[in-house]
Amino acid sequence: MTISRLFHSSLLVCLFVALISVVQLAIPISAFAYDLLLGTGKTGTFSYFAGKRICHSINSAHSEVTCRPIPMQNYAASLTNLEGGALDLALVNGKMISDAANNRGLFRYLDIDYSSLRLLMPLYREPVSLIVRQDARITKLDDLPGKRINGGPVFTMPNIIFNEIMKVKGWNVNDFGLYQTLSPLHAQDSIAFNSGDIQVMIHVGMHPDKELQQELINRKGILIGVYDEAVESLIKADSGFVRDTIDTSLYSKASDESQRNLPTLALETLLITSVDTDTETVDIVLGAIFSGKYRLHEAHPGLAVDTITREMLTTSHLPPHPVAMQFFQGRIDDF
Repeated sequence: MTISRLFHSSLLVCLFVALISVVQLAIPISAFAYDLLLGTGKTGTFSYFAGKRICHSINSAHSEVTCRPIPMQNYAASLTNLEGGALDLALVNGKMISDAANNRGLFRYLDIDYSSLRLLMPLYREPVSLIVRQDARITKLDDLPGKRINGGPVFTMPNIIFNEIMKVKGWNVNDFGLYQTLSPLHAQDSIAFNSGDIQVMIHVGMHPDKELQQELINRKGILIGVYDEAVESLIKADSGFVRDTIDTSLYSKASDESQRNLPTLALETLLITSVDTDTETVDIVLGAIFSGKYRLHEAHPGLAVDTITREMLTTSHLPPHPVAMQFFQGRIDDF
């Protein structure tokens, strides 16, 4: 065989292999394989933990889909990247969605249209409570004026919420004996609470919380719910908050047994997507969450709500994705 013929034979083999590769790419199994990027809070937050569990459910249920949690710097980044198509899904609380829709708070100076975002489902709630020293003689929200308060680090969710509470109550920082913005970094807030330098800390998070239980017992603290007529008006003002309760029996050694279910303010975290997300993807995501709900509950009892109602899907500042409405059609009594 001449060099010329050998060259042409080799070229034909290469072309044949290339053709096979192209044909293989057209096989349906490969065509449907894709990645899902889920925007969450920073690494170490419950949002990131929840995102990992959701992705695990999706990956376990569908071998052709790879879901990955992507920790974002803040909620504005999650919403903006989802709007721009860099994310497929995101976990964002209702307060931030409300602020984005009304150009308030962190979104006051952002000229971004989030109208293409859609709700898939509410996923979990984070109640707001006050950790109070037992010797502070505080049993309700109206007892706070004159006390030594830590309102949380500036621009954090606890601080944003405490500012909302002060506004609806008609308070300012001068109404307190001391107002601090101490960070949990290096236990600055806990040290000040333990020494008595501050008497009250705001807590925003999931229950049960083993670290919180230990902190309450060790430092002889109690939990106070954040709820009264003024707070109820804040909820009704469509500001992104919801009403919830805390089962204080989870912290029975530190709580009054006569107040097992404390009414309080809460943030509701929503799983959201874009209006352009296709039917198959929405069905895959919601189907995986519901088929793996017991595993999500095992990961944390508060993760994945037990019941979805029409009101939960239609009262958000984001309209529900039409496929999500169809998905829940036969799964809840309200439809």
